[in-house]
Amino acid sequence: MGLKTQRKKGQAVRSTTSNKSVHSRAKRGDVRRAAVRAGKRRKHSSMKLYYFLLMLLIVATGITLSFTVFFHIQTITVEGTAMYDHEKVVEVAGIKIGQNLFLCDTDKAEERLETNLPYIEKASVLRRLPTGIHIKIEEAKAAGQVDIEGRYALISDKGKVLEVMTAAKDNVPEITGLGVNEAKEGFNLAFVREQDKETLFELFGAIKSYGFGGKINRVEFASTSDIILLFDNRIKIKLGAPTTINYKLEFARRVIDEKIGINEKGTLDLSLLSSTSEKASFIPEE
Repeated sequence: MGLKTQRKKGQAVRSTTSNKSVHSRAKRGDVRRAAVRAGKRRKHSSMKLYYFLLMLLIVATGITLSFTVFFHIQTITVEGTAMYDHEKVVEVAGIKIGQNLFLCDTDKAEERLETNLPYIEKASVLRRLPTGIHIKIEEAKAAGQVDIEGRYALISDKGKVLEVMTAAKDNVPEITGLGVNEAKEGFNLAFVREQDKETLFELFGAIKSYGFGGKINRVEFASTSDIILLFDNRIKIKLGAPTTINYKLEFARRVIDEKIGINEKGTLDLSLLSSTSEKASFIPEE
């Protein structure tokens, strides 16, 4: 009995030793596999970094070539101007043949054109890939001439000063009674009263809308509540306060076309006219 017990204990010792050996080998295998996985991850991360740096190099090379070798301006075209010739527009814009297309400052070019060439109301300088610049011009048209103590500021319907003159031009409405701080060619007219500016612009729009263009000889701001137009050198149109200007000029257009003779002179008083009260009168000149 004693011998059998001893053998069983020996077997138990050998079995425990064997289990420890298997566990140790498994643990070493896990370590090796973890090391392999870590190596693969490091290799994968290195490849990602490599491709990222390569992409950066390609992009940087492309940008460098774009600003040094490619996209040099070869053609400059101009559209929409009869007042200034092609060479003058290109010279003032400051853009030159051979200049890089992306290094030229198109915003500054537009500003130079609109300021230094007063009859340009709006300039658009556009890049045309791969090597072109296109300058699109919207020319200003004279809408009135503001009397400023014996001088005349010729302005567009947006208020831009086109010329400052010592004598009035023919066939352009003369505007009197406006307070003006400054009139400088190429810049907007500086009004003393903001309300006068808004009224004048609304008046320009209504004159154009209702077919008075070329027929208004004078616009008189007798006061802030007393505006008088001279139509065709024969009819005074009293608008009164600067309210419902569009309605008043639409009404005046109908009356002139339907009620007043083509050679008749007089005063058309619309100062009390409104959309709710058609109080208007025409007093013929004797």
